[in-house]
Amino acid sequence: MVHDETEKIPIRDLKIEEGAEDLSDSPTMRPYARLAEGVMTHQDLREAVAEIARLPLEERYLWRVLSALKWGFAELPPG
Repeated sequence: MVHDETEKIPIRDLKIEEGAEDLSDSPTMRPYARLAEGVMTHQDLREAVAEIARLPLEERYLWRVLSALKWGFAELPPG
């Protein structure tokens, strides 16, 4: 069995794509940021998950990503 070492990189050394900061700072990402913070700090996640569950479907991040992806695959020829 090969032991896989995970490289730890300080947050300050992470590179981000152009425009990603705007997305991460947007009000619609705040519930997801609170959830991520709760995961990292080992907090009770029930309230963070409930906050996301209360969002209208159209405002949920995953729904928006999947909706955009359907247009990306719309031009592909059938199987």
